[in-house]
Amino acid sequence: MRRIRSRQQTVCFLTATSLLLCFLLVGCDRGASPEERWELAVQGLYSAALSRDGDLALVGSIHHGGSLWGNQKHERLFDWNHQAEGYSSILSTSISTDGKHGATADKRNIVIWEVVTGDAVWFWKAPADVEAVALSNGGGIAAVGMRDYTVTLFDSKNGGLLRIFRHEGDVQSVDISQEGDWVLSGSDDSTARFWDVKKNKQVSKITHDNQVMTVALSRDATLAFSSSYRGNSVIWETQTGKVVQSIPHPSGYYRSARFSKDASTLLTGTSAGHIQLWSVSEGKELNIWTATPRDPWISSNTQVLAVSYASGGYYAIGANGYLYFLKGD
Repeated sequence: MRRIRSRQQTVCFLTATSLLLCFLLVGCDRGASPEERWELAVQGLYSAALSRDGDLALVGSIHHGGSLWGNQKHERLFDWNHQAEGYSSILSTSISTDGKHGATADKRNIVIWEVVTGDAVWFWKAPADVEAVALSNGGGIAAVGMRDYTVTLFDSKNGGLLRIFRHEGDVQSVDISQEGDWVLSGSDDSTARFWDVKKNKQVSKITHDNQVMTVALSRDATLAFSSSYRGNSVIWETQTGKVVQSIPHPSGYYRSARFSKDASTLLTGTSAGHIQLWSVSEGKELNIWTATPRDPWISSNTQVLAVSYASGGYYAIGANGYLYFLKGD
């Protein structure tokens, strides 16, 4: 017997097929897929950080606290929590500029750890809710962005509070130079500011058209990247505040960024799951990848919480709990 398909069934079939084709075409349009991926957390992440060489990943899992991973062998090295029993909600993470220390922060507590031994070496209770942390070489200085409108610098070698730099809104993102001489911060007051730690003063400031969610400092601290929420994103000279490049607005907003060692390129990760490589001198996109989702039927993208250069390519960590390796040209 010949089956007759109703007009309604045909319409539904065509609609579903069209949606699937659109999904596939959009996916292809967004760049190459990662070369490989490894699971760091089953239920996703609150926070993530990568060392500058890409060898280490420090994550705050939604259900299993903090952990440090070795990316070469893709193995968990240490579990880092702020209590003897149970798991902590690690909302912010950082790996020092020399890769020897890590920092974990929950809502108010900050702990610095040794990467080699896994031991906790310093602890502070912050005076306000913590939004972001950055560590200098040896974990000597911790720059902490907080909801009390400040960037507070703690001296982990000598102990105590070193500096307080003030914004006019919550501080969402921070970065620090290798020796801790310079600090970059981004705030809900729509500004990114560059600070001289030794002289205890603001050197320069960029005003954006919305709250500044992401900042990154070049290794020699001469260039900065700052990006606002669904607004403008720029590369600028730290000593003068002069904008040298404008980076095009992404789908979503830039969630993470890092300059290459020689500051010739900039690697960014977005809230829509895109990882992009940019030419600093031209402001031109050199490459683009899309982080594959955990379940494409539930969500077609994932926020990219951290990016890093690595041997033979790049690393990115998604909020879905995956570490991605992206092959370079």
